Amino acid sequence: MDVIDGLTIILPGSDVLALLQRRIEDHQTEADWWTKEQQRMIGDQTAAAPLLPERLCEREAQRHEWRARVLTFVKDHLAVTTTYRLSEADVEALLPGKPAWMEHGDTIPSTRPAALRDRCSRPVPPTAALAALSGD
Repeated sequence: MDVIDGLTIILPGSDVLALLQRRIEDHQTEADWWTKEQQRMIGDQTAAAPLLPERLCEREAQRHEWRARVLTFVKDHLAVTTTYRLSEADVEALLPGKPAWMEHGDTIPSTRPAALRDRCSRPVPPTAALAALSGD
């Protein structure tokens, strides 16, 4: 009997290529969103969509652009006719990001756009704000 340490998945190169392409597109979409968010002006701000810090938007756009470039490099050098044995970490890198609602339970705060918008747009209840101002 063969014993495998950890999760191992075997995929043909064509499937790995398709997964890489989807992740590249996801990162490009995220980078575009952060770039547009960085360009928003004060007049574009609403209670439901407040402005996010410019530096945060810039860093997130750069992070997603870098990740898309890394995955593009891997995709461009992939042997499509080969079968790949992927580790759990490999599979995780190929899967789409978690939905924002799943990120809220994580110990590290999410940097996904939807989670940031949710976090930044939660109104403070008036009674809590008044209590904080009055020192009660």
